[in-house]
Amino acid sequence: MDKRANVLKALVGIGALALLIAGAWFGYRAIGDPAQSTAKLPAAASAAADEKGDDGSAGTRADANEKAEKPSSNKVPSFTVSEPSGEKRTLESIVDGKYTLVNFWATWCPYCVRELGSFQAAYERYGDRMNFAMVNASDSPKEVNAARAYVEKSGNTFPVYLDLAHEAFANWGVRSLPMTVILNGQGEPVAVHTGQISEKALMEKIEQVLGQE
Repeated sequence: MDKRANVLKALVGIGALALLIAGAWFGYRAIGDPAQSTAKLPAAASAAADEKGDDGSAGTRADANEKAEKPSSNKVPSFTVSEPSGEKRTLESIVDGKYTLVNFWATWCPYCVRELGSFQAAYERYGDRMNFAMVNASDSPKEVNAARAYVEKSGNTFPVYLDLAHEAFANWGVRSLPMTVILNGQGEPVAVHTGQISEKALMEKIEQVLGQE
């Protein structure tokens, strides 16, 4: 019993440390369901985050790993991604002074796929008041092709971007999916959620954020 208790305490301590690191960098209010479902990011994109010097800690199963140093402006690091057509976009051009929802996803992540319908519903309801950026992991040629095929066949109309150079995932230290962040017009995070989010929780958080305008 003592051994099991010690193991449990260690796991709780690791989880608490991960949350402390995440909170220190983002300064976020967690959103959504207490039971979060995430999928580990494959080695290709995770390695890119390591090369960028990310030193966050993963929790039980997975959670986002944020930068250890908090920028004085609270702005998230910039990145450049590509539209499925090939046109490149910077984070600044996507935000463009408006509230922006950024979701990190992949077709191989079942939790990501399950919540995409909720993001489409949110886009249809709030797309005229805030920007959306559905950033695909693009961790392999297979995933890039799958993401492009999804855009063509899904019927969803929210903007999809491909992280072909793993720049977005590396700069933000993302190691598990899905992950959702809402930025204000200055590119500062006002809410973050790791794991699958329900449509109800998503809508409530967006309403709360937009209500601050």
